[in-house]
Amino acid sequence: MSDEIIEDFNENPVEEPTAEITPPAEKDTPIEKTDSPEQYTEREKRYYARMKQAENEAKKWRSEADKVKKPVSEIDAILEVQESTQGLDRQEVAELRLRADALHTSLTDARKSEGFALWQQGYKEKVAKENPPVPSTT
Repeated sequence: MSDEIIEDFNENPVEEPTAEITPPAEKDTPIEKTDSPEQYTEREKRYYARMKQAENEAKKWRSEADKVKKPVSEIDAILEVQESTQGLDRQEVAELRLRADALHTSLTDARKSEGFALWQQGYKEKVAKENPPVPSTT
């Protein structure tokens, strides 16, 4: 049965339809291009001014959007806080948060700053003076 179909197909091949593609008809009136600004109509000038104003506003908004920090998921924020406050007591954490808010930076960046390192060194010296270590009796 399948041999008959193949033989029939070979004897009577299907012809592909041939359609001529014709381009769309051109308009009868040619479009005049105006190259000089004097030839522009008042309407075209207003549209151009509005377009330029919209482009400038879009550039301004894009630059402001680039400056804004990307939102961080809650889990990432929690992990950053844990990592940056590891090994600090409550007073040090409070100072670190204060400095991060004042500098508009993350806690990690505030902890790496030289100002925090100097404050922390002074704070640890003060705590060591106020609370001398207890000698062990063993």
